[in-house]
Amino acid sequence: MKKIYRIGCVGLLCDIPLLLASAKGMFAEEGLAVDLTIELGWASLEAKLISRQLTAANLPAVMPLALSLGKGKVPLPVRALAPTAYEGDALLLNAELAAAVKQAQRPSEPIRIGVEAPYTQANLLLRSWLKRTSPSIQASTTAVPLAISQIADFLGEGYIQGFCSSAPLSQIAERARLGVTVAQSRDYFPLHLQSVVAATETFCLREEKAAQAITNALERARAFCAEPINHGEIMKVFSACKSSVFSPSELPRAVLENAAQLRALLGFEASESKTGPSGKDPFEVVTKALRALPGPDLSEQEIRKEARRVYPFLNPLPVGEQPQP
Repeated sequence: MKKIYRIGCVGLLCDIPLLLASAKGMFAEEGLAVDLTIELGWASLEAKLISRQLTAANLPAVMPLALSLGKGKVPLPVRALAPTAYEGDALLLNAELAAAVKQAQRPSEPIRIGVEAPYTQANLLLRSWLKRTSPSIQASTTAVPLAISQIADFLGEGYIQGFCSSAPLSQIAERARLGVTVAQSRDYFPLHLQSVVAATETFCLREEKAAQAITNALERARAFCAEPINHGEIMKVFSACKSSVFSPSELPRAVLENAAQLRALLGFEASESKTGPSGKDPFEVVTKALRALPGPDLSEQEIRKEARRVYPFLNPLPVGEQPQP
């Protein structure tokens, strides 16, 4: 019997390459039998990676590094096999708070902003945005870790006044008139990694061929997604996905039918710049996001060393292998 490799995700826009690779038979063409599972959130994906119920999972980009370094937990060495999306995080505030921030008014009560938990870039986006606000807003704001499947509901119930999350949750919240988007991660960190499919280091070493086959299929899927002409087809695949976070009927029509809107939310670049966007350090954002997470501080040297192992596709090519202009 052919071995089945189970790969998990939660059903967000950043999962599109994974969903497409399955729907279009790209895994099968690489010689793999893959079963996709939709999980309730990042904590569920983490638990099932640890228990080996999942072979791999599509995770927020910083999560493999945080798991590998044991940021607040027992270390679980993980390796990112391939990127799936770039950018895509957004900060949404309810109308009252958004207006107060715009007018630089002192908040009348403590501000609670929900952030996806655990191990996402949401903390970094919130911190980066707060630095551009007034001291009174900064002093009044508390980040509240919440499950991604609950974050919009808590906003609607008034438990939080805003949230940082992955696309398309802010678009869904806007459609429901729960708030307005006031910041996007692309405005702070252009072309930053949004998500990666990752597996345990043990799997990558024991089943090197299977790990490479997963990588190959995802690279093909991401190249397909990078072409705007294909966005209509990929959104049909996505709308058929049973997300754990929302129903297809909640998706705004603009996201489903407008390719330009999809590209405005996140990117599927077919290849990475080996020197990072605009010549910047390719590890800059993931290391900043790691330091923004709660837990003990780690040395820059320790973080950088582990990041080079966790994200092999970000390591610069040898001089003789650099792409020609």
